[in-house]
Amino acid sequence: MRTQSIYERSVKFMLKKPVLSPSEFPHLSLKINIYFHTKVSTYLINQDSGTALRHLPFLSSKATSSAGTAHLIVRHNLSYDAIQEEVRTIIRDHLQGDKLNQADERISSHSIKYVWDKVTQSIQTLPKYAELNVDLKIRITYSYVYMMGSRQYHGWSLCVKGARQRPCSCCICLEEITTHGVALQMQCKHLFHAKCIVLWLRKTLCCPLCRYQITTTPTIDWK
Repeated sequence: MRTQSIYERSVKFMLKKPVLSPSEFPHLSLKINIYFHTKVSTYLINQDSGTALRHLPFLSSKATSSAGTAHLIVRHNLSYDAIQEEVRTIIRDHLQGDKLNQADERISSHSIKYVWDKVTQSIQTLPKYAELNVDLKIRITYSYVYMMGSRQYHGWSLCVKGARQRPCSCCICLEEITTHGVALQMQCKHLFHAKCIVLWLRKTLCCPLCRYQITTTPTIDWK
């Protein structure tokens, strides 16, 4: 019996409504407080049992941490480069201990663009001198599915909450696959409940919708 793993990461950015305070000094003070919310969800699929999908709480976790505050003071125009330098440094330093993300510049670049768009919208209605406090929350979700069984399937991908914008239906059980549920996507891009598709493939190695043939590799137990 062999175990294969499927991994997915999703990143969301949230910005609370900026808090504005008038200032007597001739400047714009911008504080960007950066927080990370990290969630790890781990599941086990046993292809040879009726349970199919099981959550593993001992391999799952949640954590919230403050990465730091980017503080910018400008007397004239706020520049994108200034925000970019401050925010990128804080995010990069925070992710140094995260082996999955420490080399990923997309998190910082997307954060910077998100902050810039929101802040510039607020600045259009600011008084000449003001202090602006912004809370940026970066939510990173890691999802792992370990598949055990007598066959190793190829081309699977994992779709968990946040990865789907709208609910859809599983054509096997005809029940809704909610945006908060766990689903498996086959090579043909069709989504199913994990339990439904695993039990289906024990009978036939093809997609229930388009009859796409699944590529598998039998596992060998060495004795």
